[in-house]
Amino acid sequence: MYKRVLICTDGSRLAQRAAREGIELAACLGSSAIALLVTPPFEPPRGYESSPLAEQIERHERESKKFASRCLGAIARDAEALGVRCRTLHIGRYPPAATIVETANAERCDLIVMGSHGHGAIGQLFLGSVTARVAATCAVPLLVVRKSGRRARRSETAARGGRRV
Repeated sequence: MYKRVLICTDGSRLAQRAAREGIELAACLGSSAIALLVTPPFEPPRGYESSPLAEQIERHERESKKFASRCLGAIARDAEALGVRCRTLHIGRYPPAATIVETANAERCDLIVMGSHGHGAIGQLFLGSVTARVAATCAVPLLVVRKSGRRARRSETAARGGRRV
């Protein structure tokens, strides 16, 4: 059913947990995976070498690559351990939601896996939500891994009328 899974991360704990779940799903389905991290652009402008910002641009580039290597490397190791063929992509472009949608389409992915903190409508209004924007603008099915823990369990309990199941 899903032959090519796009697994998105921003490096947060929740995103990395979602990535592990995406890799486990890919293993169960016999699918391949593409792990994606989108960071702010790090392509320096032409002639930056003579700019007083050259050192900061180069540091940003080094740190972005190092961060991407750490996050995507963890996903690749999880994939390898489960026998999932996984390619990693680090793209320095914004906005992240549009980059995710473009990548899913360009790579002909059947499924996108992402985490969501579940800030709710008010939180999304002020903070924005990459996951919500991907869901609203992409035809590729989206698996959202939600934040778990005490707060999420309370919400589930309230939704069931206060009963624990």
